[in-house]
Amino acid sequence: TDASYVVLYHDADTQAYRTDRFTGWLQQPKGTGPVLFSNSSPSYINLKPTGSSGSEDGSNTAVLIGVIGAAVLLLALGTVLAVRSRKQREDRE
Repeated sequence: TDASYVVLYHDADTQAYRTDRFTGWLQQPKGTGPVLFSNSSPSYINLKPTGSSGSEDGSNTAVLIGVIGAAVLLLALGTVLAVRSRKQREDRE
């Protein structure tokens, strides 16, 4: 009769975060709770880089600049094509 109260599975709240790159991780509730995806997420405000330099430090910036540059180029190309298409429609009318 008590079989419904037998715990068959426990989902551990496993989280991975980089203590070698950032400091200021806070558990919510303090000391026992998760660090990420908590109700108030205080960790995100308190995070600070550790200052350790690795071989990957500049690569993220280069990728970000590349993505932004590609987006700007696509936007400019789209604008040129839209203006050109509009002119062709006006010429046909």
